[in-house]
Amino acid sequence: MSTQILSDKSFDVVRAKVGARTKPFSDLDLGLKPHPNFGDVIPLKDINAVKNSIRNLILTSYGERPFQPNIGCDITNKLFENFNPVTVASMREAIHRTIKYHEKRAQVTKIDIEESYDRNSIFLSIQVKILNIPDLIDIELYLERTR
Repeated sequence: MSTQILSDKSFDVVRAKVGARTKPFSDLDLGLKPHPNFGDVIPLKDINAVKNSIRNLILTSYGERPFQPNIGCDITNKLFENFNPVTVASMREAIHRTIKYHEKRAQVTKIDIEESYDRNSIFLSIQVKILNIPDLIDIELYLERTR
């Protein structure tokens, strides 16, 4: 904390302590698991809140959220395309763009996509830097085509 002088008069000096306030990130868990003692929904905090938000953004298709048609990644529709380097690059760009514009608490540092041609599935490994947290965080998703 630092001390600042709020008045420049020599006989009337008021000092106040000023410190940086960090508010923890919080979101609701979409599993809506109740707290065992209170029965309320347990909120997700800090890293888990941001991870959950990124997962939800990646799994959301455009137009899926009411009144927010521009939010989404549309990566699930790309599972039905033939996998080639262009498709993988398109997926990587869609993930990067979605996190950049819709999740202001995180910054993408690396995206790895491993495709499984036989199973029509992909394994995503996304590394992000979350604001006010010094460590890099890994988010892993396994997506497979169901039809």
